Amino acid sequence: MKKSKILFVLPKDDSSSASNYFAIHEFLEKVSDWLDITKIDTGANLLARFFWILVNRLRGCRKIFVYYSYADTIFASFVTKVFGGKTYFWHCYWHGDKYKRFWRYPSLWLLAIALKTCDCLVTGTKTMGNAYQQAFHLPKNKIKIFPSWVNIDRFIKTNKRQARKALEIPLDKKVIFIFPRLTISKGADWLPAIMINIAHKVPNVLFLIVEKGELSGWLNKEIKTVSLDELTRFVPPVSNSEVPKYFNAADLYLLPSRGEGFPRPILEAMATGVPFVAFDAGGTHDILSIKQQQCLAPIGNTMELASIANKILSKPPLWKQLSAEGKRQVKKFSMENISRDFISLVSF
Repeated sequence: MKKSKILFVLPKDDSSSASNYFAIHEFLEKVSDWLDITKIDTGANLLARFFWILVNRLRGCRKIFVYYSYADTIFASFVTKVFGGKTYFWHCYWHGDKYKRFWRYPSLWLLAIALKTCDCLVTGTKTMGNAYQQAFHLPKNKIKIFPSWVNIDRFIKTNKRQARKALEIPLDKKVIFIFPRLTISKGADWLPAIMINIAHKVPNVLFLIVEKGELSGWLNKEIKTVSLDELTRFVPPVSNSEVPKYFNAADLYLLPSRGEGFPRPILEAMATGVPFVAFDAGGTHDILSIKQQQCLAPIGNTMELASIANKILSKPPLWKQLSAEGKRQVKKFSMENISRDFISLVSF
């Protein structure tokens, strides 16, 4: 059977980073068994990208899937309206109240145009879909929910002893892995308060923090100021090939974000069998089971988040229950299952 042609406008594949982009390109390799995929790198200049979008449409790509780029979505929408076809715009970023007053923020004007001109907005959770619909007054049938995915085989829990040995972490430590970019939006400024409350209750705790983001220098100094430096290890940015090792070495994953569209690292923690704690931000609760909802705290309530972390780490039966529940829940987001969903989506 002849494969459907689809053009993807994507960020550059950077396998050396821990960004979502690696997972996207990995996913496209998977679905290329069923789809004829052409990719354009958004690193090219705007004129070149418009040219290649037009050329590929004229070569038979009637469906164009744009990942986050506002300008490319507008280009693709123009091309498909003139020459026929359909433009899919993937966007799943939580701006909170900014969306409700987007006209006040020039940085969101292009987003509003992209949302209005595309044929289909693709986003990760129902919460995000509702946020876009209400803020930008989009027709409900224009929004399609397409969750993120995880390659479970890369994150299957293997041997904590080996992971700890590779990272030179003693086996008796309670390791809390902190992986988001250290920025305001990801809640890095809340980390000292959270860490202090955990350190007071959890013996032998070790905070393992990936040092990447605009607040990394500030956080390093702040942790020394509050005398947590002996309980903290900063590590340089982690590549995709190393991420599973860090999850395997951890006892808990901590995500203090103010906003999350679809937090892929929580899926990675689940796949590894590591419980997590997070703020109930954006679409986070949509991807969890009922049992896992107890791992969420109200946004900004650092004491509550720390209390949940303390409870999980101090009660081995609860830890085991959440570990097993994560492994069950993450199967819904396996690359195999989401591949089928994607093929159905682009057949729409």
